[in-house]
Amino acid sequence: MNLSSKNMKSDDKYKVFRQKAEEFFRNNRDAVSTDFQHDIEKVVEELNIHQIELEMQYLELHEANQKLSHEREKYHNLYMQAPVAYFTLNLA
Repeated sequence: MNLSSKNMKSDDKYKVFRQKAEEFFRNNRDAVSTDFQHDIEKVVEELNIHQIELEMQYLELHEANQKLSHEREKYHNLYMQAPVAYFTLNLA
């Protein structure tokens, strides 16, 4: 038995599962549909909330990045454009 025949048998098994699932869905459409629709609405609501959280985090990060850029520029100007020499001591 070669590898391709193993894959074929595996594919056939999944096709049978798919057919059984489709048959179950057709026979129980109303029950599945109601539960499924409710689940979809919950998932969409959760995704919307998560999207808003991510947008808020992005805005906060963007604001922090701008503050850091401003501080970096301030210290760059302090060191580079000062009329006297500056140096930094590190006690470590």
